[in-house]
Amino acid sequence: MRELVENLNAVTGVLASIQDDASAQAALPKLVPLCKRQREIWKVIKGLGNPTPEVEKALAEEYRPRAHAAMQKLEAETQRLPAIGKVLKEARAAAEKDDAPKKPE
Repeated sequence: MRELVENLNAVTGVLASIQDDASAQAALPKLVPLCKRQREIWKVIKGLGNPTPEVEKALAEEYRPRAHAAMQKLEAETQRLPAIGKVLKEARAAAEKDDAPKKPE
């Protein structure tokens, strides 16, 4: 969970640097690896299965406030300029494409 929150904050930091369409496109090479890492983190989390109630409670107490704050900041950034939402969508698509299984030749 710590890595997920850190990654969300890193994405938000890149988005905060975007001021127009040109800076949005310049941010794309920074966003793609962050989006790819986010996908990897979610795969690991899902692969862990359901935590015990005790572990779930401990994780919620430690990470829920930070995760919620990170998500709110990310959402605010995506709403700030139309170019931000567009470039983030492009970055996520590129990360997903890079993550697709390769066909044997």
